[in-house]
Amino acid sequence: MIENDLIVEEATRNAATIEAAFEIGRVANDIKKKLLGDLEDQIRALLADARRPWVLTTNSDWSEKAQGLCFQLAPEDCYTIHFLFVLNEWRQFFFGLSKVPSDPHLEDVRQALDSEFNCRSKKSDHWTWYRDFESPLWDWNLTAVPWQRIADGEMAKMIFSLVEKIYRRLEHDKLLSQLGIVVPQPPIVA
Repeated sequence: MIENDLIVEEATRNAATIEAAFEIGRVANDIKKKLLGDLEDQIRALLADARRPWVLTTNSDWSEKAQGLCFQLAPEDCYTIHFLFVLNEWRQFFFGLSKVPSDPHLEDVRQALDSEFNCRSKKSDHWTWYRDFESPLWDWNLTAVPWQRIADGEMAKMIFSLVEKIYRRLEHDKLLSQLGIVVPQPPIVA
C-alpha cells in the first residue's frame, strides 16, 4: 500500500507526470504482449541451440483464460508440456503435462514427476501432472518480476530448463514410450 501511495503521489506531482502516467497505463498491455513475443523468440532460440526437435506453439492472446506455451515433444505426440494461465490477464500461472482426456492417468509418470520436483502434484481429466507456480510467478499482474525476467532472458531459461527436467526424468525412468513419445535415435555411423 505504501508503494502504491508513493507511485500515485509521484504520478500526480504535476501535469507532465499525470500525462506520462496515463500514457504508460494506456499501453501497459501492449508492453506485456511485446515482452511475451520476446519470450517466445528467446525460447525458440534456446530450442535451436540445444537442437531439440520439440515444437513450441503459443496461443494467440496470452491475456485470455487458459493461454500460454505448449511444448510438443514428438511430432505425433498426444502428451504435451504446457505453461498456462488459468485465468485471463496473466493470472494463476502453472505448468504440467496434459493428456488426451480418454487416456488413463499414468501413475508412474505422476510419481516420477512428483519425485523430481519434490512435490505432490495435481491431476484432472486433461492433466496427468501439473503444479502451480508460487509468487511472484503466480499472478503476473501483482508484480513486475515476471516481466523483468522476460526482459533479461531468465524466464525463457527457466521455462526451457523445466521442460528439460521433465523430459530427462521421463527418459531416465523409461516412461516416454508409455506416453507415446518416440525418442529420436542418433544415426548409426558405419
